Parts: sequence; C-alpha cells; structure tokens
Amino acid sequence: ESNAYYVPDQHSIEVCYELSAQERSSFSGAGDSGDSLDTAVYQSMVATLYHEVGHALIGELELKTTGREEDVADQMAAYILTSDDESKDYLLTTADSYALAGSRIEALDDSAFADAHSLDAQRSVNFLCYVYGSDETTFQYLVDDGALNSDRAEGCAGEYTQMSEAWEALLAQYVRG
Repeated sequence: ESNAYYVPDQHSIEVCYELSAQERSSFSGAGDSGDSLDTAVYQSMVATLYHEVGHALIGELELKTTGREEDVADQMAAYILTSDDESKDYLLTTADSYALAGSRIEALDDSAFADAHSLDAQRSVNFLCYVYGSDETTFQYLVDDGALNSDRAEGCAGEYTQMSEAWEALLAQYVRG
C-alpha cells in the first residue's frame, strides 16, 4: 500500500516503499529527472516522516490538540522543516507533491470531504503558507508568482507564529536545555 503511518500499539512509524515509488512517478510525470527527481522524492519522504513523527509525539506523549490530528501532524512537519533555511525547501517540495496529487483529481465525491486529511490542494497551500510565514522576504516570490494567493498570504506570518508557538508550548516540558 502506498502509505506511511504511526502504529500506536507497536510504538513505531512505518513507511511503505510503494509511497516513494508513487512520489517518484508523480514528480517524474511533472518533468523531474536525474538528481532533481531523487532530491524531490527524498525531500517529500522526509516531510512525510516528520508528519508521522507528529502523530507519534501526539500518541506517545499524550499531547492535547485542538483540531484534526492530521492537520496538527502536518503542522509538526512544517514546524521542524522551518527550523533552518535548507529544510524550508523540503516544504516547498511537499507543497508541490500535494499540488500534483490534487491536480490529478477529476471530481470530488462526498468521501473526499469526510477524510481525516485535508484535501491535497489545501495541504499544498497550507505548506506554502507556513514556509512563506516563516520568512516573508525570502519567499515573497511565492505570492508574486501566484503560487500562494495574496489574500491568504496576508495571514501566513500569524498562522506560522501561532503554529510554531503552539508546538513549542506542547513540547516544552519534554525538551532538555
């Protein structure tokens, strides 16, 4: 199965090989090849792993969240991947991955809206918003190029601050100085 998930009763994270194959096919279909393709797949898989780390932290530490756990796990990935400038590229790649997945959907049925995950197109925009909100100057091109809607971009710094401060508060008692 093309998936990754946290397994609470085994206290583990499982990432299926099929997921990286699916990512490779998706990025390849979008024109990536060679080292660029390898980098895109790697960055996307690292972001997926951090998403699952979010689930693991919520489960193992019994963290309280207000919102859908899938969105909170996405925020954990964004929190980690905005901690340094190099890793922010991983979020851009992940946003591309979700945009590609969203573009393949021809029609949405009711089950798409009932899923625990946000729609792929929403997840893509959320990741763009977090990376933009982490450094509006560097990532202004996302708005200029139209990848990130300017109305949404206005609130991204606040969204990013709220998300990062929430994760810092949730993890504060577990972090050693």
